[in-house]
Amino acid sequence: MKRALVTGAAGGLGAELCRLAAEDETSLVLVDRDAEGLSRLAADLGGGVEVAMRELDLADLESVDSVTAELVAEHADVDLLIAAAGLDRAQSLLAFDWRQARDDFTVNSLANLVLLSHLAPAMAERGDGHVTAIASLAGLVGMPYEAPYSGSKAALAAIAESARAELSPIVPAASRVTGAPCTRATKTVSNAVDTARPIVRANDLSSGPALMLVSIEKDA
Repeated sequence: MKRALVTGAAGGLGAELCRLAAEDETSLVLVDRDAEGLSRLAADLGGGVEVAMRELDLADLESVDSVTAELVAEHADVDLLIAAAGLDRAQSLLAFDWRQARDDFTVNSLANLVLLSHLAPAMAERGDGHVTAIASLAGLVGMPYEAPYSGSKAALAAIAESARAELSPIVPAASRVTGAPCTRATKTVSNAVDTARPIVRANDLSSGPALMLVSIEKDA
């Protein structure tokens, strides 16, 4: 990979995937609402790879739209999107805050459509690119107190599948979606993209969160 744009980069799985990408000498565009966390990560990564940062709240879709357009213009060689940002805030349907649920859906699913609206055309024009979305077993099996999270992750998985279905005829030979439990992901992001694994089954509850991968590439 030449350059990866990573959302949710300031901590958790997003930060770890950034470290793995940096080990693979992939330049990084780090996106998160936590500016201090981004600065800490950039410092941890050192000067081994080029790192750009942008503070952004994915709950603000208008900002996501304008900032993503700027980032694509500034970094035309982004060939990997890692959509790692997500919200998991359990709540009971007996005391339900639909506004919180709306924000969960916005961050977990809708924001990724906005990102793709800018990145997918650029990748298709080049004939090369990869999209990695962090899905979850909660998107396959409804969990108690997790209606917004389960629903939004199911939506994200469907978005990834729809992207594959639409883009694979445009760029010959190449699109596929695979799922891999995060704990079993290969060391580098590029290897994870190239490793075919079945989408995790609903009854495989030990597997944890899953990577949903869409690959767009031309024949050599």
